[in-house]
Amino acid sequence: MNQSSEIAQLFDKISQMRPGGSTASEISRLMTLFGSDSNVRLLKRYMLSDNENVRKAAMWIASELPSKCEQLLDEAAVLSSDAEKYLRYYAMDVIMLGSRQNRSEMISCIARRLTDVDEFIAARAVELLARASETQLASSKVLFEAQNEIDHATGMSKITNSSAFNEDAIEAMMKSESVLERRYGLVAAKRAQKINSNLLKQAALSDDPVLARIGRAV
Repeated sequence: MNQSSEIAQLFDKISQMRPGGSTASEISRLMTLFGSDSNVRLLKRYMLSDNENVRKAAMWIASELPSKCEQLLDEAAVLSSDAEKYLRYYAMDVIMLGSRQNRSEMISCIARRLTDVDEFIAARAVELLARASETQLASSKVLFEAQNEIDHATGMSKITNSSAFNEDAIEAMMKSESVLERRYGLVAAKRAQKINSNLLKQAALSDDPVLARIGRAV
């Protein structure tokens, strides 16, 4: 049996799994098979499968293959807004890993999750943006400006070099009436954490559930 046939067979088994069923052995073998660059094109296809079990398995595998993530950015971008939060979560991981060298503007997909309906996903977006490079932030700012998404462009501008921000400016962002500005303020506070950890202590007292979640975790 050639590798593409084996991959198809393994995903077919996964597609038929009942909720709660273990896919550990199938995924372990798929991880090995997808270690080959020649098979990455197949992973792209399975990431966008109509079967949710298959999409979840493929997305998790992608997130565990950092050297392949750049090749999977387009698929991850699609899944970053999927209705299933599991897929949104791991899609963000793939985007973060895959955009470090090229296509750095792709972290704009992560920024769009700052106001996700699920606070766990929004908090994950904050954590990832707090670790983003200046290049990733600047490229995303340019993209948002080109798409006339002014609120995001402004947010990206404010979190770039946030370690140089003063405490009052970041605190004002975290107290904004705008959910998006509050979340960008939290990213700025995380990026400035080594210099000023007091901001995150203030976040713990916020009525915003994402700010409170991350602030309490400090």
